[in-house]
Amino acid sequence: MASAARSASWTRFARIRKGLVITHRVLGTQVYNARLVAAMLAHGINRILTFNVADFSRYGVTAVQGAKSSGWSTIGNPCGVRSAARSQASR
Repeated sequence: MASAARSASWTRFARIRKGLVITHRVLGTQVYNARLVAAMLAHGINRILTFNVADFSRYGVTAVQGAKSSGWSTIGNPCGVRSAARSQASR
C-alpha cells in the first residue's frame, strides 16, 4: 500500500515539474527552483521563505523575503543563541 501511495506522489510530482518547465520555459540552473516548487505543490505547500523572491514569483507560489543577517551567521544555530564559548571569544 505504501508503495502505491509513493508511486502516486512521484507521478504527481513529475507531472507538476514537467508542467512548470514547459509553461515557464525553464532553462539551465532555473530547473532547481522549478523542481523545488514542483515538490512543494505536490505536497500542498504554496509558500517559501527565500532570499531570492524574484526566482520564485514566476511559479505562482508565495515567496517571502528572508531577514538579512545582522552580522553573524545563524546557520546551525537557528535561534540565534550565542554559546558560552562564542560569547567568551568575542570579549
